[in-house]
Amino acid sequence: MTQMQNFMLEVCFGATLGLIIGSWGFMIKCWLDDRKKKKTEEKNNESN
Repeated sequence: MTQMQNFMLEVCFGATLGLIIGSWGFMIKCWLDDRKKKKTEEKNNESN
């Protein structure tokens, strides 16, 4: 494998791995935001 092929492989692998980690992070953030929103809505409904 030439240096250029090795570099291209590393770049593609890094980009794919970064995309997966970023997607997981975004899904967890959205899940936490939804959970927080539901808890505040339940709290507001109980006090009304």
